[in-house]
Amino acid sequence: MWELNPSRLFKRLRYQQIASIRDDALNGVAHSQKVSQRKSTLYILSHIAISCLCLLVSISFFFSKYYHEVSDEKCVRRFSAPSPAMEAVELEWLTFNDNFQPDEYSGYPSATSEKAWGALWDFGAFTVPLESLAGLNKSSMTGDFRLVGSRPDAGVGGLLEGAHQIHCLNLVRQFIYRDHWDYSKLPSFSGGEKTRRHHVDHCIETLRLVFSCQSDVTPYYLVTGHGGKTESRGLPHKCRKYSKLVDWVNSHSVFDTVE
Repeated sequence: MWELNPSRLFKRLRYQQIASIRDDALNGVAHSQKVSQRKSTLYILSHIAISCLCLLVSISFFFSKYYHEVSDEKCVRRFSAPSPAMEAVELEWLTFNDNFQPDEYSGYPSATSEKAWGALWDFGAFTVPLESLAGLNKSSMTGDFRLVGSRPDAGVGGLLEGAHQIHCLNLVRQFIYRDHWDYSKLPSFSGGEKTRRHHVDHCIETLRLVFSCQSDVTPYYLVTGHGGKTESRGLPHKCRKYSKLVDWVNSHSVFDTVE
């Protein structure tokens, strides 16, 4: 017959209580560990997110700065004919001298002024690669080109168009002052009076076309000066640094030219 044993029953109940307390403690520790792991994970993820955000901001700043730096070059290339001299193009802001102050290029001719003008245009030709001729609307070779070098580096001789334009301006200047300086030995003044005038007319037409083509839209505003006279004031112009182009042509000259 089954008998109730109080001592054994008490021990069992006590064991169950201890086991329950132990399980609760273990569950509490496990819960604390999960909470700690969750916090640690959130901390790590937040740091990763902040790092990624900083990286994206840095990348955006870099590309923004890079785009700003190359945008001028892209614009110049887009609105210019293909030319190896393009690598020397550097833009700068210049305010033109509108006060009629004399300089080395103005006034009656002298040895100094003639040398200064010559340095602006009187330099050699450079090589224009054959593959770039198509971009210049010259898709096939003809006998009109002066070949330079041999393949694979063959090309044709080319002059800086800006230098040719300055040559034209210089010729007009020389023609104006022809009675004040001896230009008779210059190739541009060879031939008779009709030939010289024809050359000058060609240069005037060239400059007209250049000015019309470029059509500078910079405002040229007027102000009232001393004594109520109207005076002009120029504004800054975005220009190609001409000295860099001259240096480039001089360092890439393949033969001298005389015009």
